[in-house]
Amino acid sequence: MKRKKEEQDQRVLRDKSISEQKETSENYSSNGATIDLSMTRDQSSVIKMLQDALERERQEKKELIDKVTRDSQKNRERDIQQAVKRAVNKERLERERITDEAVKKAVEKCKQDRERHTQKALQMAKEEAEKSVQEAVSLAKKKQWCANCRAEAFYPCCWNTSYCTLECQKTHWCTHRFHCMRVACNCNRDGPMTRS
Repeated sequence: MKRKKEEQDQRVLRDKSISEQKETSENYSSNGATIDLSMTRDQSSVIKMLQDALERERQEKKELIDKVTRDSQKNRERDIQQAVKRAVNKERLERERITDEAVKKAVEKCKQDRERHTQKALQMAKEEAEKSVQEAVSLAKKKQWCANCRAEAFYPCCWNTSYCTLECQKTHWCTHRFHCMRVACNCNRDGPMTRS
């Protein structure tokens, strides 16, 4: 009876070990690791095989985690570099825009200042020209002009006729003698009037 019980216990153990081996085999074959547990007979070798499989799985997971960590670090560094490039480009574009606006404002202000100064200079030149014309007209009105050569006259003949020299008076006499007011009262129209 004792023997039967031992045989029965061994069969139960064997069946249990075979079913565990099948489950483990199915689990590990789905992960890519294949363990043939149907050939093993004792529990220590099964445990050893399972420990080796678990160690390989841990190793694979660790390698996978390291790879993912390295990839994520590379991606992070790449993202940081791209963000820095974008920030630098944005800063450069903003600086160029501000510089362009400042240059445009400065150019516009220079144009306005130049136009204002030009208008002021033109106004001043116009006022000075008008002033000089008025002075010249005033000075010209104060003077008498030679009826013959239009130079400044120093010798008056009658109320509206003067001459610069006696030669001009003699030259112009043949035209002027018919209009001369000094001769109207005198009958001598043949010679110019001379200063007494």
